[in-house]
Amino acid sequence: MDMGFDVMFTIVPIIIFFGFIFIFGSIIYNAISVAKDKTKPIIPVKAKLVAKRTHVRGDHSHTQYYATFELENGERIEFLIPDHKVGYLTEGDIGILHFQGNLFVEFKRTEKNED
Repeated sequence: MDMGFDVMFTIVPIIIFFGFIFIFGSIIYNAISVAKDKTKPIIPVKAKLVAKRTHVRGDHSHTQYYATFELENGERIEFLIPDHKVGYLTEGDIGILHFQGNLFVEFKRTEKNED
């Protein structure tokens, strides 16, 4: 029998098995991270929206939206923004940012961008 054929049927299932383990491990890790963030308090802080960006994944079928906020102390924080909320955010706006751990909750504008 062909040795390469036997090796393929030994190695390929192992690679597929570890691929599934990695995928399920990533899903579980992300679920635990979100669950931890959901237990943290919602923190309101005054902030300015300084930048927005997008990240297109795959064949342009999935777009992720990010916003960077600058706090009063100069610290900058970037959040993944849900699709249905990104349209309400304008760079330069100042307001109250509400976040919970690493999760964006909302941004209530108090001052409009004058640009």
